[in-house]
Amino acid sequence: MLLAEYIELSEETEVMPSLNHSWICAEILRQLFQQTQVQALPELTLELGGQPMIPDISVFAEPLLVNLRQDQIRVRQVPMLAIEVVSPKQPTADVLEKARQLQQWGVQTVWVVEPTTEAVIVLDQGQERVARGEVVSCGHTRVDFSKIFVSHG
Repeated sequence: MLLAEYIELSEETEVMPSLNHSWICAEILRQLFQQTQVQALPELTLELGGQPMIPDISVFAEPLLVNLRQDQIRVRQVPMLAIEVVSPKQPTADVLEKARQLQQWGVQTVWVVEPTTEAVIVLDQGQERVARGEVVSCGHTRVDFSKIFVSHG
């Protein structure tokens, strides 16, 4: 197989975050970073249920201890909140399945952000609801999605 064919095949099978995906993650993080009672980290590899999981954003009630001389490849602490942003070539059903797996492994709340419909699917303790253009919260953690989705359509 030629390198060009390999790269093309890899791109088709791997979900590639888009500009909108990255921008939405940055806007969510901007709001979370203003909340000193939580620690929000993007693209952190979690070790949950013996398997690696990488939510777009993991939010912890207690800050993780960082040692710049000895990194952790997989973090075993369970976040209180995981946030997933659906990418254009990623079926929402796949992201919801990942959200349910995160909950099975102890993540209390998962938000699935669907950019094209400007919706946030909130999965919290076995309940699911859809929020649009409103503040969504998990404990004291709040994100105002009306500020993210306003006039960007």
